[in-house]
Amino acid sequence: MKYFTYFSKFINSDKKGELISLLYLQIKDKGLIRGAQELLHIKSGGGNTDELSREQFQYKDYDSSQAIELPVPPMPLVSIVIPVYNNLEATYNCIRSIYENTATPNYEVIIADDASPTNMAVLQDMCKNCIYIKNSVNLGYLRNCNNAAKSARGTYLVLLNNDTQVQAGWLEELLYVFNNFPDAGLVGGMLIYPEVLLQEAGGIIWKDGSGCNYGNRDNVNGGAYNYIKEADYVSGASYMITKALWEVIGGYDERYAPAYHEDSDLCFEVRRRGKKVYYTPFSKVMHEEGLSHGKSLKQGLKKYQVINKKKFIEKWGDELKEKSAKDKNVFIERERGHGKKYVLIIDHNVPTVDKDAGSRTINNIVNTLLGMGYQVKFMVPNIFTR
Repeated sequence: MKYFTYFSKFINSDKKGELISLLYLQIKDKGLIRGAQELLHIKSGGGNTDELSREQFQYKDYDSSQAIELPVPPMPLVSIVIPVYNNLEATYNCIRSIYENTATPNYEVIIADDASPTNMAVLQDMCKNCIYIKNSVNLGYLRNCNNAAKSARGTYLVLLNNDTQVQAGWLEELLYVFNNFPDAGLVGGMLIYPEVLLQEAGGIIWKDGSGCNYGNRDNVNGGAYNYIKEADYVSGASYMITKALWEVIGGYDERYAPAYHEDSDLCFEVRRRGKKVYYTPFSKVMHEEGLSHGKSLKQGLKKYQVINKKKFIEKWGDELKEKSAKDKNVFIERERGHGKKYVLIIDHNVPTVDKDAGSRTINNIVNTLLGMGYQVKFMVPNIFTR
């Protein structure tokens, strides 16, 4: 009856296009019958509809006539560096999203203007208390980030593209990983396209040096994308690193100037120092990919994506030998699982630790196994038939 009720609503919905896109993704992932069943199960109330609602995400044009007043902590915990070159409106929208979706006031925003020909200085009036740095000459993305990071006062450094809009709790969730995973060196979140499809749930680097934005164009609510895990790299569009580790590494390697492959290189450098790179789905950031540099690999800055790949392979050739061939062993590669031990737990339901003792027992078992270094996979085989 629940399924019939939802189907009736679908017939009269003005969002059929969005629902059909979701249905396509479910069928592509799980087949016709199970895919359709899962969508109906989720939308009819069988899933967490609050978590799955597309309306939770915001990518919008704010009213730039309304000035915002950023916090002024005497010694910020986090320094958010936003490299910019033109795109005043997008930059304001990015900063406004930080202002509206960050609970802790213990952060500073550094705008690194790379000699924009347009008047980006008005951001100082639009976003009061921001730290505005304008380069006298154009340094290029990589050197602009390195230069701006010198002014950061925070314990943690966040690099954030100006074509992003952060979602509620994004910063707190990055800090959560550092606070709960002592071996964390760099942490990135879930990147989402404005049309609410997954852009990246952590990245994979293959043996040939090419990269994969894991989960690209899939459903943001897929189980494979919604747990904290290790990743080969996370995109430079949004990540957090300790300022101390950034300085030990020396920031971005300038062999990749002006841009591209500097973020994956930084992640490899983090592991070289004995730390790990983590992805957390709970820090969500919407990213309008290609707004800054376009998408063509044959012109503009994007051409360096090809040029710098060769430099990346030359530097990290020994490490790449241990990786899988392109598009092989995705299950293992998506969480750097080579050599790790896996445990599959099958239960009648997802644990509800706030409701019953059995769930608390299973939860403790899972946490114990994780603490022992196991990769735990949890399966509820009858979730679609109840």
